[in-house]
Amino acid sequence: MATVALFADRTRLALEHEANRLLGADLVFTSSRAFASKLRETATERGLKTVRTTAFRSMVLQGEASQLSEITAVEDGYPLRGTTRIALGRGAPDRSADGIPPSGTIWGDERLVGQLGIKVGETVKIGNAEFAFGALLTQDQTLTLSVLGMGPRILMAESDLAATGLITPGSRVTYRLLVAGDRDTLHAFRTWAQTNLDPGVRMEGVRDAR
Repeated sequence: MATVALFADRTRLALEHEANRLLGADLVFTSSRAFASKLRETATERGLKTVRTTAFRSMVLQGEASQLSEITAVEDGYPLRGTTRIALGRGAPDRSADGIPPSGTIWGDERLVGQLGIKVGETVKIGNAEFAFGALLTQDQTLTLSVLGMGPRILMAESDLAATGLITPGSRVTYRLLVAGDRDTLHAFRTWAQTNLDPGVRMEGVRDAR
């Protein structure tokens, strides 16, 4: 009985770790509107790490070619759990990314490469801004929904978001706040959040993750 219990506990921990990697955090808050500052401030005050992401759809242009894509702008520190891996092209060896895409650069998945025929170092236009295609995304939290057949996935730095001019009143945007930390602190924060979230904010953790 002790052996079975130990095996079950280790299996549970492994599954939780994998779920956290897919979420990119221990806890994720999602909203169609920008978050009130209180949510992030409370998490930070309790010693938890936080990272904000902003996801939206936009056309990516290269010359005469264009492709509707799923773009996620991320802050430094992303992801809080798991690893983003990149390569210099199809068939090239990949490696763990050192942070997020540098300013003026995007990383895109294999579908973007295939549909636009783009190569690393070439330039694309997103909204009002031009970006260098810096790397092929081979592993990232944003790629977990790719099997649903939606558009190619792109990562960019949040500091470049304003230059695109794409986020305006009425834009369809998904805001996420990623949170990570030790289990006890996270549990207490989750309990606080359950009664303090603004309407329309969804909370998702390992227990809820699809």
